[in-house]
Amino acid sequence: MTAQGMTLRISRMHILRRVLDRTGFLTLAHRLYPAYKHAVGVRTRWENYRFKKQWPPDSLPLPPPRLFYLVNGQYNIERFLRNGALGSKCIRDVLAKNGLDIEAFQSILDFGCGCGRVMRHWRDLPHSRLYGTDYNEALIEWCRDALPFAQFSVNQSQGTLPYEDAQFDFAYSISVLTHLTVAQQQAWMKELFRVLRPGGFLYVTVHGLMADRLTPEEQEAFETGKPVVFGEGQAGTNICASFCPEPFMRNVLAKDFTVVDYIPFGAQDAGQDVYLLQKP
Repeated sequence: MTAQGMTLRISRMHILRRVLDRTGFLTLAHRLYPAYKHAVGVRTRWENYRFKKQWPPDSLPLPPPRLFYLVNGQYNIERFLRNGALGSKCIRDVLAKNGLDIEAFQSILDFGCGCGRVMRHWRDLPHSRLYGTDYNEALIEWCRDALPFAQFSVNQSQGTLPYEDAQFDFAYSISVLTHLTVAQQQAWMKELFRVLRPGGFLYVTVHGLMADRLTPEEQEAFETGKPVVFGEGQAGTNICASFCPEPFMRNVLAKDFTVVDYIPFGAQDAGQDVYLLQKP
C-alpha cells in the first residue's frame, strides 16, 4: 500500500522533535529532558528504592540511572533489567528458530553494549568468551568494573574495531544502526563482517516501517526501498533515528552476508526488525 493510500498520523512527540530540529533547539532539549524526567519522576524513584532493597535476581551490580537512561531512555531499574532479559531471550529464540544455540559459540561480540543491558544475561554461558564494545567511555568503564566475566573495549565513532579478523563466531548489535547515518551503517556492517569468522552469524536490529514516526513523504521513500534518516547531525545519539527498508538491508547493508532470517518487529525489547545474517 502506498503512502497516499494510507491514513497516517505522526505522533505528537515526533512532530515536536521535527520542530525542535528545524529551529536548532533539538540538541539542547535532548540534554535538558533527562534532568527534567529524573526530577519529576517521584514514582520511578520510589520504585527504584523498593527494587534496590530486594536486589536484582542475578546479584550483579546495577548501573546508575543516568547510564541506563542513555541505553533505554528511562530511569526504572526493574524495567531496565526486564528489557535486557527480553533482549537476550529474543536472541536465543531467533537462533533456536534457525537451529542454533548461543551456548555453542566460543566467542561472542556485543557491538554497542551500553552498560551491559544484554551482556549481563550471558554470565553463565559455559564455553563462550564474551566481548563488548561501545563508543561511550563511561559505559565501558562501568562494564569493566561491574561485569568482569567479559572483556570490554572503547571503539571510535568511525574506523576499525579493536579485534582481529575472523575473531568471533557470533556478534549482535541491538538498536545501534538505528542511530547512525547510512554511510556509518555501511562502514560498521563491513567492520562486523571483518571480525566474524567464515560461517559466523550476526544478529542485527533496525527500525522498520513505523507510521507514527514518518511523514507521508518519508513513508513513501521508505516503501520504495530508500532509507530514511532523521537527525543526521546528531548521529550516534538517540536524537538520530534511521529507518531501514528490507530491500536496502538485503541489497546494500547486508550485501556481503547471507540473510538467514528476517523477522519484522522480532526484537521485542527494542520494537525493531531482526535480521540474522551469516558470513559465507
